[in-house]
Amino acid sequence: MKETGILSFEIISKELSRLRNKDMRTNFFLSEEKWNFLKEEHEAVIYTSDHGFYFLIRLDGFYKYFFITNEKDDLQKNLVLIQKKFENDIVVCEIVGNEDYLADIQTQFTKAGEFNEYTRLVRMSRMRSGNKIFEFSPPVHLLSMDRISELQSLFLKYFNKFAEQIPTWNELEKMVQAGNVYYYSDNTDIQGFIIFERSGIISHLRYWFVHPEYRGKKIGSQLMNLFFTKFEEVRREIFWVIDTNENAIKRYKHFGYLEEKIYNIVLINKKLEYEEQNN
Repeated sequence: MKETGILSFEIISKELSRLRNKDMRTNFFLSEEKWNFLKEEHEAVIYTSDHGFYFLIRLDGFYKYFFITNEKDDLQKNLVLIQKKFENDIVVCEIVGNEDYLADIQTQFTKAGEFNEYTRLVRMSRMRSGNKIFEFSPPVHLLSMDRISELQSLFLKYFNKFAEQIPTWNELEKMVQAGNVYYYSDNTDIQGFIIFERSGIISHLRYWFVHPEYRGKKIGSQLMNLFFTKFEEVRREIFWVIDTNENAIKRYKHFGYLEEKIYNIVLINKKLEYEEQNN
């Protein structure tokens, strides 16, 4: 297993093709656009072997770890190497799939040493029944480019950087330009916001937030109604929620959402307790 120094979306795509067989396992599912937002100018560390391709991206105070492999032992070897080289750093890895798939992969992380489950999210979804009228008016507003700095400040203060995939400035710009960011305000503050994206007939709720100082005003429900109604083409709505957040899951089930038994496990090479900052 050797360390190399070149990384691009094209190289990752070639490695996916090289290693693809019935035993292939990976946690890389980003589109080229999402990859470019993540990578930007960040440092990368890359490892290549006959049975795997592994890379880490240095973000804000931690490394994000990705793997593509068709041999579990090879993954374990790389994890041992990572643990040794980055023992003084925080390394975060997300793995996605059903319970059986995840248990198999998570075992490799456990065998390799100190990787621990930080938190786990479950995907929920529902089919949209009929087209509803999409409309909004003050105090709900479409976010404009001149408020991106304020929006980013809320992400940095209230969101968990290990588990909630805080968007970069360039990604926020793209989402605002696409008209997918709305906020609530009856004064000069962003009191709450919602961000969602459409891919074909699927609408994906990315972020939904109400500022702690403005809870109890039914801001969240007004913003969520936008997600329920925007995009005439949408037939299915999806989002992720922390699987221990029973109150939220119960509330979503009231709206007709079902747990899909697809999970996103966040693993960290340190014994850290999950802190829900968005509360």
